Amino acid sequence: MGLKVKKLEIDFLTYPTEKADIAQTIVRNLIEEDRDFTVMKVHSDHGFTIRRVLLTIEGDEAENKWNSIKSRMERPMVEEIAGSLNRSLEGAKLHIRLDKQDLLLNKLSLFRGGYGGTVKLVVHYFKPYSAKDILPKVLDDLLANK
Repeated sequence: MGLKVKKLEIDFLTYPTEKADIAQTIVRNLIEEDRDFTVMKVHSDHGFTIRRVLLTIEGDEAENKWNSIKSRMERPMVEEIAGSLNRSLEGAKLHIRLDKQDLLLNKLSLFRGGYGGTVKLVVHYFKPYSAKDILPKVLDDLLANK
């Protein structure tokens, strides 16, 4: 049996120049359903109000959503994530930075910089084993069915 997912966290910013419904579109395109989320207003040094969008999904639903997201990832994307595990794996948490503009177009891709912004996806795995064992298990989880 592979790794079990305990929780998914989705975290991103929306800016005053973006349409009000952008957050719901990003969430819908990532997890394939409309969902309520938390919005925190953050004020920039230049006086702009930026919205930070946070969504947490836990338990079996987190596992199901993660499996759905993985199934929509193209193999090169999975291989790139797998190749960067030394930087993106923190304990039992896998950090993935998705391209916000591509998510608006209902495409999954990794963020490569630029003006569009990033959507942070954090996958929390249960950790009933030693830390040195988790890296190959996460790699196996990512590459399953690819």
